[in-house]
Amino acid sequence: MFFKMAWRNVWRNKRRSWIIICTMVVGLVGMLFSLAFMEGMMRQTLANALGTHIGHLEIHKKGFENNKVISLSLENPEEVIQVVAEEPGVVAYSPRVVSSGLISSSESSSGITIIGIDPPKEPRVTTIKELVVQGDYLDENGAFQVLIGQGLAEKLKVGLEDKIVLMAQDLTGDIGSGAYRVKGIFRTASPNFDKYMVYLNLKDSQKLLSLGNRISEVAITIDTPRNPQAVQNALLTRLDSEEYEVLTWKQIIPIMVSQIEFFDQFIYIFFLVICVAMGFGIVNTLLMATMERIREFGIMMALGVRPQKIFRLVVTESVLLCLCGTVLGNLLSYLLVLYVSQKGLNLSIFSKSLETFGIGNFIYPHLTISMVLIGAVAVFAMGILASLYPGYKASRLRPVEALRYI
Repeated sequence: MFFKMAWRNVWRNKRRSWIIICTMVVGLVGMLFSLAFMEGMMRQTLANALGTHIGHLEIHKKGFENNKVISLSLENPEEVIQVVAEEPGVVAYSPRVVSSGLISSSESSSGITIIGIDPPKEPRVTTIKELVVQGDYLDENGAFQVLIGQGLAEKLKVGLEDKIVLMAQDLTGDIGSGAYRVKGIFRTASPNFDKYMVYLNLKDSQKLLSLGNRISEVAITIDTPRNPQAVQNALLTRLDSEEYEVLTWKQIIPIMVSQIEFFDQFIYIFFLVICVAMGFGIVNTLLMATMERIREFGIMMALGVRPQKIFRLVVTESVLLCLCGTVLGNLLSYLLVLYVSQKGLNLSIFSKSLETFGIGNFIYPHLTISMVLIGAVAVFAMGILASLYPGYKASRLRPVEALRYI
Protein backbone atom coordinates (compact mmCIF):
# COMPACT_ATOMS: atom_id res chain seq x y z
CA MET A 1 0.00 0.00 0.00
CA PHE A 2 2.78 2.39 0.97
CA PHE A 3 4.75 1.61 -2.21
CA LYS A 4 1.62 2.00 -4.35
CA MET A 5 0.94 5.43 -2.83
CA ALA A 6 4.52 6.55 -3.55
CA TRP A 7 4.26 5.35 -7.17
CA ARG A 8 1.00 7.30 -7.68
CA ASN A 9 2.55 10.40 -6.13
CA VAL A 10 5.48 10.17 -8.57
CA TRP A 11 3.21 10.35 -11.62
CA ARG A 12 0.65 12.70 -10.18
CA ASN A 13 2.80 15.60 -11.32
CA LYS A 14 4.34 14.19 -14.49
CA ARG A 15 6.25 17.31 -15.49
CA ARG A 16 8.04 17.52 -12.16
CA SER A 17 8.86 13.83 -12.20
CA TRP A 18 10.17 13.92 -15.75
CA ILE A 19 12.40 16.88 -14.88
CA ILE A 20 14.05 14.81 -12.14
CA ILE A 21 14.29 11.71 -14.33
CA CYS A 22 15.75 13.69 -17.25
CA THR A 23 18.34 15.21 -14.90
CA MET A 24 19.48 11.71 -13.98
CA VAL A 25 19.34 10.40 -17.54
CA VAL A 26 21.37 13.27 -19.01
CA GLY A 27 23.96 13.01 -16.25
CA LEU A 28 24.23 9.23 -16.55
CA VAL A 29 24.40 9.22 -20.36
CA GLY A 30 27.03 11.95 -20.38
CA MET A 31 29.06 10.17 -17.72
CA LEU A 32 28.92 6.70 -19.27
CA PHE A 33 29.58 7.90 -22.82
CA SER A 34 32.58 9.93 -21.66
CA LEU A 35 33.98 6.92 -19.82
CA ALA A 36 33.27 4.64 -22.79
CA PHE A 37 35.09 7.10 -25.05
CA MET A 38 38.12 7.17 -22.75
CA GLU A 39 38.05 3.38 -22.39
CA GLY A 40 37.94 2.99 -26.15
CA MET A 41 40.83 5.41 -26.57
CA MET A 42 42.86 3.56 -23.94
CA ARG A 43 42.14 0.18 -25.53
CA GLN A 44 43.11 1.50 -28.96
CA THR A 45 46.36 2.94 -27.61
CA LEU A 46 47.19 -0.38 -25.97
CA ALA A 47 46.18 -2.39 -29.05
CA ASN A 48 48.33 -0.18 -31.29
CA ALA A 49 51.33 -0.48 -28.98
CA LEU A 50 51.07 -4.27 -28.64
CA GLY A 51 49.80 -5.07 -32.11
CA THR A 52 52.28 -2.94 -34.03
CA HIS A 53 55.43 -4.54 -32.66
CA ILE A 54 55.63 -5.74 -29.06
CA GLY A 55 53.13 -8.58 -28.67
CA HIS A 56 52.18 -9.80 -25.20
CA LEU A 57 55.45 -11.44 -24.15
CA GLU A 58 59.05 -11.39 -25.35
CA ILE A 59 61.89 -13.81 -24.64
CA HIS A 60 65.47 -12.51 -24.85
CA LYS A 61 68.93 -13.31 -23.75
CA LYS A 62 69.26 -12.01 -20.19
CA GLY A 63 70.09 -8.30 -20.26
CA PHE A 64 69.02 -7.70 -23.86
CA GLU A 65 66.06 -5.47 -22.99
CA ASN A 66 68.33 -2.96 -21.23
CA ASN A 67 71.22 -3.25 -23.68
CA LYS A 68 70.08 -4.23 -27.17
CA VAL A 69 73.41 -5.29 -28.64
CA ILE A 70 73.79 -8.04 -31.19
CA SER A 71 76.13 -10.03 -28.93
CA LEU A 72 73.20 -10.72 -26.56
CA SER A 73 71.44 -12.99 -29.04
CA LEU A 74 69.85 -16.38 -28.46
CA GLU A 75 72.41 -19.03 -29.36
CA ASN A 76 69.94 -21.93 -29.29
CA PRO A 77 66.66 -20.52 -30.64
CA GLU A 78 65.28 -24.00 -31.38
CA GLU A 79 65.25 -24.79 -27.65
CA VAL A 80 63.34 -21.60 -26.83
CA ILE A 81 60.90 -22.01 -29.72
CA GLN A 82 60.13 -25.58 -28.70
CA VAL A 83 59.29 -24.49 -25.14
CA VAL A 84 57.09 -21.67 -26.48
CA ALA A 85 55.30 -23.93 -28.96
CA GLU A 86 54.47 -26.47 -26.23
CA GLU A 87 53.01 -23.90 -23.82
CA PRO A 88 49.15 -24.17 -23.83
CA GLY A 89 48.55 -20.46 -23.23
CA VAL A 90 50.53 -19.35 -26.29
CA VAL A 91 48.45 -18.43 -29.35
CA ALA A 92 51.28 -17.55 -31.73
CA TYR A 93 54.97 -16.64 -31.75
CA SER A 94 57.47 -15.05 -34.10
CA PRO A 95 61.31 -15.19 -34.00
CA ARG A 96 63.08 -11.91 -34.66
CA VAL A 97 66.45 -10.27 -35.10
CA VAL A 98 66.75 -6.75 -33.68
CA SER A 99 69.68 -4.41 -34.20
CA SER A 100 70.50 -0.74 -34.59
CA GLY A 101 71.77 0.31 -37.97
CA LEU A 102 71.95 2.91 -40.69
CA ILE A 103 69.83 3.18 -43.82
CA SER A 104 70.93 5.19 -46.84
CA SER A 105 69.43 6.22 -50.15
CA SER A 106 70.78 8.37 -52.94
CA GLU A 107 69.19 11.38 -51.24
CA SER A 108 69.63 10.92 -47.50
CA SER A 109 70.44 8.58 -44.60
CA SER A 110 69.04 7.89 -41.15
CA GLY A 111 69.65 5.87 -38.00
CA ILE A 112 67.12 3.05 -37.70
CA THR A 113 66.22 -0.17 -35.93
CA ILE A 114 66.53 -3.23 -38.14
CA ILE A 115 63.88 -5.90 -37.50
CA GLY A 116 64.39 -9.30 -39.09
CA ILE A 117 61.13 -11.26 -39.18
CA ASP A 118 59.72 -14.54 -40.37
CA PRO A 119 57.11 -13.27 -42.92
CA PRO A 120 54.51 -16.04 -42.38
CA LYS A 121 54.72 -15.97 -38.55
CA GLU A 122 54.94 -12.23 -37.86
CA PRO A 123 51.34 -11.40 -38.94
CA ARG A 124 50.07 -13.84 -36.29
CA VAL A 125 51.73 -11.72 -33.60
CA THR A 126 51.54 -8.16 -34.94
CA THR A 127 49.50 -6.17 -37.47
CA ILE A 128 52.44 -5.01 -39.58
CA LYS A 129 51.14 -6.82 -42.68
CA GLU A 130 47.77 -5.05 -42.40
CA LEU A 131 49.49 -1.68 -42.07
CA VAL A 132 51.16 -1.79 -45.50
CA VAL A 133 49.67 1.13 -47.45
CA GLN A 134 51.85 0.93 -50.56
CA GLY A 135 53.33 -2.08 -52.29
CA ASP A 136 53.26 -5.54 -50.73
CA TYR A 137 54.27 -7.38 -47.60
CA LEU A 138 57.53 -9.34 -47.54
CA ASP A 139 57.59 -12.61 -49.50
CA GLU A 140 58.33 -15.74 -47.51
CA ASN A 141 61.30 -16.67 -49.69
CA GLY A 142 61.96 -13.22 -51.14
CA ALA A 143 65.52 -12.00 -50.63
CA PHE A 144 66.81 -8.45 -50.32
CA GLN A 145 63.39 -6.92 -49.67
CA VAL A 146 62.53 -4.37 -46.99
CA LEU A 147 59.45 -2.73 -45.50
CA ILE A 148 59.89 0.87 -44.38
CA GLY A 149 57.60 3.37 -42.70
CA GLN A 150 55.95 6.20 -44.58
CA GLY A 151 57.82 8.81 -42.56
CA LEU A 152 61.16 7.17 -43.32
CA ALA A 153 60.30 6.87 -47.01
CA GLU A 154 59.58 10.58 -47.15
CA LYS A 155 62.82 11.39 -45.36
CA LEU A 156 64.90 9.20 -47.70
CA LYS A 157 62.84 10.29 -50.72
CA VAL A 158 62.35 6.74 -51.91
CA GLY A 159 59.41 4.79 -53.27
CA LEU A 160 58.53 1.23 -54.21
CA GLU A 161 61.33 -0.81 -55.79
CA ASP A 162 63.88 1.92 -55.05
CA LYS A 163 67.27 0.80 -53.81
CA ILE A 164 68.45 1.41 -50.25
CA VAL A 165 71.55 0.29 -48.35
CA LEU A 166 71.54 -1.09 -44.78
CA MET A 167 74.63 -0.98 -42.58
CA ALA A 168 75.09 -2.41 -39.06
CA GLN A 169 77.77 -3.85 -36.83
CA ASP A 170 77.73 -7.63 -37.10
CA LEU A 171 78.50 -10.29 -34.49
CA THR A 172 82.23 -10.28 -35.28
CA GLY A 173 82.50 -6.51 -34.75
CA ASP A 174 82.82 -5.71 -38.46
CA ILE A 175 80.39 -3.54 -40.40
CA GLY A 176 77.90 -5.56 -42.39
CA SER A 177 76.13 -3.97 -45.33
CA GLY A 178 73.72 -4.92 -48.06
CA ALA A 179 71.61 -3.43 -50.85
CA TYR A 180 67.85 -3.99 -50.76
CA ARG A 181 64.71 -2.99 -52.66
CA VAL A 182 61.70 -1.32 -51.04
CA LYS A 183 58.99 -3.96 -51.22
CA GLY A 184 56.36 -2.05 -49.27
CA ILE A 185 55.66 1.05 -47.20
CA PHE A 186 53.66 0.85 -43.96
CA ARG A 187 51.91 3.47 -41.88
CA THR A 188 51.06 3.06 -38.20
CA ALA A 189 49.39 5.36 -35.67
CA SER A 190 52.85 6.42 -34.43
CA PRO A 191 54.90 8.73 -36.70
CA ASN A 192 58.05 8.03 -34.65
CA PHE A 193 57.68 4.29 -35.23
CA ASP A 194 57.33 4.88 -38.98
CA LYS A 195 60.55 6.89 -39.06
CA TYR A 196 62.84 4.40 -37.38
CA MET A 197 61.67 0.83 -38.06
CA VAL A 198 62.82 -1.24 -41.05
CA TYR A 199 61.65 -4.82 -41.61
CA LEU A 200 63.41 -7.44 -43.69
CA ASN A 201 63.40 -11.20 -44.02
CA LEU A 202 64.83 -13.06 -41.00
CA LYS A 203 67.41 -14.88 -43.12
CA ASP A 204 68.57 -11.63 -44.71
CA SER A 205 69.03 -10.02 -41.29
CA GLN A 206 70.98 -13.03 -40.00
CA LYS A 207 73.24 -12.86 -43.04
CA LEU A 208 73.70 -9.09 -42.70
CA LEU A 209 74.75 -9.43 -39.05
CA SER A 210 76.70 -12.70 -39.42
CA LEU A 211 74.41 -14.40 -36.88
CA GLY A 212 74.13 -17.85 -38.38
CA ASN A 213 70.89 -19.25 -36.96
CA ARG A 214 70.87 -16.95 -33.92
CA ILE A 215 67.97 -14.60 -33.20
CA SER A 216 67.46 -11.69 -30.82
CA GLU A 217 64.03 -12.45 -29.42
CA VAL A 218 60.82 -14.42 -29.68
CA ALA A 219 57.64 -12.30 -29.65
CA ILE A 220 54.54 -14.06 -28.30
CA THR A 221 50.79 -13.50 -28.22
CA ILE A 222 48.67 -15.28 -25.62
CA ASP A 223 44.99 -15.89 -24.93
CA THR A 224 44.99 -13.77 -21.74
CA PRO A 225 46.72 -10.49 -22.69
CA ARG A 226 45.38 -8.64 -19.65
CA ASN A 227 47.00 -11.21 -17.35
CA PRO A 228 50.27 -12.33 -18.96
CA GLN A 229 51.95 -13.31 -15.68
CA ALA A 230 50.57 -16.85 -15.72
CA VAL A 231 52.16 -17.70 -19.08
CA GLN A 232 55.31 -15.82 -18.09
CA ASN A 233 55.71 -17.95 -14.96
CA ALA A 234 55.04 -21.14 -16.92
CA LEU A 235 57.76 -20.28 -19.43
CA LEU A 236 60.23 -19.30 -16.72
CA THR A 237 59.85 -22.68 -15.05
CA ARG A 238 61.03 -24.38 -18.26
CA LEU A 239 63.75 -21.89 -19.26
CA ASP A 240 67.00 -21.14 -17.46
CA SER A 241 66.39 -17.82 -15.69
CA GLU A 242 70.15 -17.21 -15.57
CA GLU A 243 70.33 -17.29 -19.36
CA TYR A 244 66.95 -16.00 -20.53
CA GLU A 245 64.53 -13.25 -19.61
CA VAL A 246 60.78 -13.53 -20.23
CA LEU A 247 59.15 -10.09 -20.14
CA THR A 248 55.49 -9.16 -20.30
CA TRP A 249 54.25 -6.10 -22.16
CA LYS A 250 53.72 -4.49 -18.76
CA GLN A 251 57.47 -4.70 -18.12
CA ILE A 252 58.43 -3.63 -21.63
CA ILE A 253 56.20 -0.52 -21.71
CA PRO A 254 55.61 0.41 -18.04
CA ILE A 255 54.34 3.86 -19.05
CA MET A 256 51.28 2.16 -20.55
CA VAL A 257 50.61 0.42 -17.24
CA SER A 258 50.81 3.80 -15.47
CA GLN A 259 48.29 5.26 -17.93
CA ILE A 260 45.87 2.38 -17.34
CA GLU A 261 46.19 2.70 -13.56
CA PHE A 262 45.65 6.46 -13.79
CA PHE A 263 42.55 5.88 -15.91
CA ASP A 264 41.15 3.39 -13.40
CA GLN A 265 41.58 5.94 -10.61
CA PHE A 266 40.22 8.74 -12.76
CA ILE A 267 36.96 6.83 -13.26
CA TYR A 268 36.08 7.16 -9.57
CA ILE A 269 36.99 10.86 -9.47
CA PHE A 270 34.90 11.45 -12.58
CA PHE A 271 31.96 9.56 -11.08
CA LEU A 272 32.23 11.61 -7.89
CA VAL A 273 32.25 14.99 -9.69
CA ILE A 274 29.30 14.10 -11.92
CA CYS A 275 27.30 12.61 -9.05
CA VAL A 276 27.85 15.62 -6.81
CA ALA A 277 26.76 17.99 -9.59
CA MET A 278 23.75 15.78 -10.29
CA GLY A 279 22.97 15.56 -6.59
CA PHE A 280 22.65 19.34 -6.24
CA GLY A 281 20.20 19.38 -9.13
CA ILE A 282 18.14 16.55 -7.67
CA VAL A 283 18.10 18.11 -4.18
CA ASN A 284 16.93 21.41 -5.62
CA THR A 285 14.14 19.78 -7.63
CA LEU A 286 12.99 17.52 -4.79
CA LEU A 287 13.05 20.42 -2.35
CA MET A 288 10.89 22.49 -4.70
CA ALA A 289 8.53 19.52 -5.05
CA THR A 290 8.37 19.19 -1.27
CA MET A 291 7.55 22.89 -0.85
CA GLU A 292 4.73 22.53 -3.37
CA ARG A 293 3.24 19.71 -1.30
CA ILE A 294 3.41 21.30 2.17
CA ARG A 295 -0.37 21.52 2.43
CA GLU A 296 -0.70 17.88 1.34
CA PHE A 297 1.77 16.76 4.02
CA GLY A 298 -0.09 18.86 6.59
CA ILE A 299 -3.37 17.09 5.79
CA MET A 300 -1.66 13.69 6.08
CA MET A 301 -0.23 14.60 9.48
CA ALA A 302 -3.60 15.94 10.64
CA LEU A 303 -5.09 12.56 9.71
CA GLY A 304 -2.57 10.81 11.95
CA VAL A 305 0.29 9.93 9.60
CA ARG A 306 3.51 9.97 11.60
CA PRO A 307 6.52 12.11 10.55
CA GLN A 308 8.61 8.95 10.02
CA LYS A 309 6.14 7.77 7.37
CA ILE A 310 6.22 11.16 5.67
CA PHE A 311 10.01 10.84 5.52
CA ARG A 312 9.75 7.30 4.16
CA LEU A 313 7.23 8.42 1.55
CA VAL A 314 9.52 11.16 0.19
CA VAL A 315 12.54 8.83 0.13
CA THR A 316 10.52 6.04 -1.54
CA GLU A 317 9.34 8.44 -4.23
CA SER A 318 12.96 9.41 -4.81
CA VAL A 319 13.97 5.75 -5.03
CA LEU A 320 11.32 5.14 -7.70
CA LEU A 321 12.47 8.20 -9.64
CA CYS A 322 16.10 7.04 -9.39
CA LEU A 323 15.11 3.60 -10.58
CA CYS A 324 13.38 5.05 -13.66
CA GLY A 325 16.27 7.43 -14.36
CA THR A 326 18.90 4.70 -13.95
CA VAL A 327 17.13 2.23 -16.24
CA LEU A 328 16.50 4.84 -18.96
CA GLY A 329 20.01 6.29 -18.60
CA ASN A 330 21.70 2.90 -18.94
CA LEU A 331 19.52 1.94 -21.90
CA LEU A 332 20.20 5.19 -23.79
CA SER A 333 23.90 5.00 -22.94
CA TYR A 334 24.11 1.46 -24.30
CA LEU A 335 22.30 2.38 -27.52
CA LEU A 336 24.44 5.49 -28.03
CA VAL A 337 27.73 3.65 -27.44
CA LEU A 338 26.57 0.76 -29.63
CA TYR A 339 25.79 3.11 -32.51
CA VAL A 340 29.00 5.13 -32.24
CA SER A 341 31.22 2.07 -31.67
CA GLN A 342 30.11 0.55 -34.98
CA LYS A 343 31.02 3.58 -37.06
CA GLY A 344 33.66 5.14 -34.85
CA LEU A 345 34.01 8.75 -33.78
CA ASN A 346 35.90 10.65 -36.48
CA LEU A 347 38.54 12.85 -34.85
CA SER A 348 40.68 13.37 -37.94
CA ILE A 349 40.65 17.11 -37.26
CA PHE A 350 42.89 16.30 -34.26
CA SER A 351 45.00 13.72 -36.15
CA LYS A 352 48.35 15.35 -35.40
CA SER A 353 47.68 15.45 -31.67
CA LEU A 354 46.31 11.91 -31.62
CA GLU A 355 49.36 10.54 -33.45
CA THR A 356 51.52 11.82 -30.61
CA PHE A 357 49.77 9.34 -28.31
CA GLY A 358 49.72 6.53 -30.88
CA ILE A 359 45.97 6.81 -31.51
CA GLY A 360 44.20 6.58 -34.86
CA ASN A 361 41.75 9.09 -36.33
CA PHE A 362 38.71 7.01 -35.33
CA ILE A 363 37.86 6.26 -31.71
CA TYR A 364 35.54 3.36 -30.93
CA PRO A 365 33.90 3.79 -27.50
CA HIS A 366 33.75 0.70 -25.32
CA LEU A 367 31.32 0.33 -22.45
CA THR A 368 32.16 -2.24 -19.79
CA ILE A 369 29.79 -3.93 -17.36
CA SER A 370 31.71 -2.48 -14.42
CA MET A 371 31.13 1.06 -15.72
CA VAL A 372 27.39 0.43 -16.04
CA LEU A 373 27.15 -1.10 -12.57
CA ILE A 374 29.26 1.58 -10.88
CA GLY A 375 27.40 4.34 -12.70
CA ALA A 376 24.00 2.89 -11.82
CA VAL A 377 24.90 2.40 -8.16
CA ALA A 378 26.48 5.86 -7.91
CA VAL A 379 23.50 7.66 -9.47
CA PHE A 380 21.01 5.58 -7.49
CA ALA A 381 22.85 6.25 -4.22
CA MET A 382 23.18 9.95 -4.99
CA GLY A 383 19.46 10.17 -5.72
CA ILE A 384 18.63 8.57 -2.38
CA LEU A 385 21.05 10.80 -0.50
CA ALA A 386 19.61 13.83 -2.27
CA SER A 387 16.15 12.91 -0.97
CA LEU A 388 17.17 12.78 2.69
CA TYR A 389 17.11 16.55 3.24
CA PRO A 390 13.74 17.16 1.50
CA GLY A 391 12.34 14.14 3.38
CA TYR A 392 13.63 15.55 6.66
CA LYS A 393 12.09 18.97 5.91
CA ALA A 394 8.74 17.36 5.11
CA SER A 395 8.77 15.24 8.29
CA ARG A 396 9.48 18.29 10.48
CA LEU A 397 6.42 20.23 9.32
CA ARG A 398 3.78 21.23 11.85
CA PRO A 399 0.25 20.29 10.72
CA VAL A 400 -1.36 23.63 11.72
CA GLU A 401 1.27 25.72 9.90
CA ALA A 402 1.28 23.39 6.92
CA LEU A 403 -2.51 23.62 6.50
CA ARG A 404 -2.28 27.41 6.41
CA TYR A 405 0.57 27.36 3.85
CA ILE A 406 -0.37 28.84 0.49
